[in-house]
Amino acid sequence: MTNILAGIVGLVLGFGSLAIWVYALVSAIKNERLNSNMRLIWVLVMLFANILGAVLYLLVAPNRPHRLADA
Repeated sequence: MTNILAGIVGLVLGFGSLAIWVYALVSAIKNERLNSNMRLIWVLVMLFANILGAVLYLLVAPNRPHRLADA
C-alpha cells in the first residue's frame, strides 16, 4: 500500500516538475525582453540545471509586460 502511494506521489511530482520545466523553457524562448544571447544562456542553464534552472528563470528573468486593453 505505501509503495503504491509513494509511486503515485513520485509520478505527480515528476510530471509537475516536467510541466514547470517545459513552461519555463518555452517562456525563455518566446520572451521578447531577452536578447538572443541572454535567451541562449537561459536555455543552456535550464538544460544543464533542469528544474533548478527553470525555477531560477521564473524567479529572476524579466517577464513580458502585461498588455492593457485600450479603453
